[in-house]
Amino acid sequence: MVNFCRSSQRVLVFIAGLAVFWAPAALAQPKVKPGLPNSFVKTYKMDDVVAARSRGNPLHRGTIIVTLADGAELPVQFRLFARGGKLGIINSVVLEDLPNGLLSQLARNPAIDTYHVCV
Repeated sequence: MVNFCRSSQRVLVFIAGLAVFWAPAALAQPKVKPGLPNSFVKTYKMDDVVAARSRGNPLHRGTIIVTLADGAELPVQFRLFARGGKLGIINSVVLEDLPNGLLSQLARNPAIDTYHVCV
């Protein structure tokens, strides 16, 4: 009889321990609808490295990945720099040897969603 009480006490302690450790994790789930960005997503047109390049020497050149807006095509003035076709999964294009002086034009163009440095 004593062993039965001890084993039932162990089970109760185990269940209570699970409840204590599992409940905070279950309650801490983010309240974000599927398919929408959460609070960790940055909303910017250009990343920090590209922003620094745009303020630098306008004659220096670099390679960037440009994400296009939904349904948009790459503007004509940037097609000269496009290499390798479209990256369909992320709706992007790689622009090589793009002068830093043109980065501000990318920022103002509504067909461009975001762009990032290609390392």
